[in-house]
Amino acid sequence: MTSSFAEALINAKGVSNMPWCPKCNMEFREGIKECADCGTELVDAITENQSHNSEVVRLETEENAQKLIEFLRYSKIDQTSYSYDEKDNAYVVTVNEKDVTEAKKLFQAFYTAETEAEEEAAKENPKSNQDAASVSTPTDTSDKDYEEDEYSYETNKDDNSIKDMKTTSKSSSVYVKKADQFKDLRSTGHLFIAVGIVGLVVLLLNILGVLSFYQGYFSWIIMGVLFTIFLLIGLGTLKHSKQVEGQISEENTLTDAINEWLEKTITQEVLDSVVDPQEVDEINYFKQTEYIKKRILEEFDKDLNDSYVDLLVEEFYNSHFSN
Repeated sequence: MTSSFAEALINAKGVSNMPWCPKCNMEFREGIKECADCGTELVDAITENQSHNSEVVRLETEENAQKLIEFLRYSKIDQTSYSYDEKDNAYVVTVNEKDVTEAKKLFQAFYTAETEAEEEAAKENPKSNQDAASVSTPTDTSDKDYEEDEYSYETNKDDNSIKDMKTTSKSSSVYVKKADQFKDLRSTGHLFIAVGIVGLVVLLLNILGVLSFYQGYFSWIIMGVLFTIFLLIGLGTLKHSKQVEGQISEENTLTDAINEWLEKTITQEVLDSVVDPQEVDEINYFKQTEYIKKRILEEFDKDLNDSYVDLLVEEFYNSHFSN
């Protein structure tokens, strides 16, 4: 029985009296004494506080949902579960609302590890990887399989199940620098204006009888409105590009200041102090980059764009500490 049903019971009665696993956040039928997943003794009821779960991610297969839950529990997030959403045809992984931020960060590390493992497997055995991909569902994301051995996880690089994984949650947006935004907006604006002007000229030639692409007043009106909209969109885009152009200098100044501060402050010794020798490299990478990001926000501005800071951290780490 899913946690959403438990919440419905709570909304109706204030508490569910069915046996409940406090670790897995799953409800069971009457008469069951022990959780089938973790072996924890079931409690008699779930309180309202125990039921407030928040969504972390949506995955295509139940297998990957189970693997992610194992990884979250290994990372000390015990109250986690999943349910099937028939409407989206996806498995929804949830955790207690107080753990949702940490769980999403762990999923990003989990996702990064899977991506690297898949790339490594492809390099080591291209043919095998190609064969596996040919029978797998196309995906948007990938995961690395963690096998639990007395709560110790090892990377299984031979498993191609990542090909079956797909996340339908909203991912963090990739930050585009102001200079690049300006170039994109300007070229887009020019394109729309060109299409609008050419279209209006062709339309005018049709009205004058020089061309015969569009026949009749109705077609002339429709095409005239369409090409005018193109022209207005182009002009609006160029106006917006001017606004972005004025922000380039400010962003470059801030970027230079942050990079200069990183050069002086973040050293290998500093990053070594936040790693755990017992963790896999991907988790330690995640801890190091999160530490750098936290320090930047503390030093400069906590309201800085999250994706902007992520980009600076990634560029700095890759240029100074990536092997």
